[in-house]
Amino acid sequence: MKRRGEKLAILNFGTLMPEAAKVAESLNATLVDMRFVKPLDEALILEMAASHEALVTVEENAIMGGAGSGVNEVLMAHRKPVPVLNIGLPDFFIPQGTQEEMRAELASMPPVWKPKSRPGWHNPYSTPAMLNKLFIDSK
Repeated sequence: MKRRGEKLAILNFGTLMPEAAKVAESLNATLVDMRFVKPLDEALILEMAASHEALVTVEENAIMGGAGSGVNEVLMAHRKPVPVLNIGLPDFFIPQGTQEEMRAELASMPPVWKPKSRPGWHNPYSTPAMLNKLFIDSK
């Protein structure tokens, strides 16, 4: 566990830890570095579900069939009715480029976690748009 917070637990899989840490700090959320997709740490997932009101999974991978889907499966198998927001890439072909180019293309670069500071905020399925809708606009 990287940070202990309240109500919300962010389960990070992979390279987005610096961005997830900024969001966790601003939302007073728990932040967990999940490290591995296989095997998933089921005990840790269930612990986070029991001690938080909602979970957010973050991965730089397709959501469908990805780590977030695995977290959903664990929760369903144990009948834990915890709201989960899965943040990741859409399930379609993404052209090749650098990580920065792909993040810009998908409107999920770190600076847009606070969307009001960036023009061109339009993709409702991007990482920052979903966080904004759920956590920033509700304040």
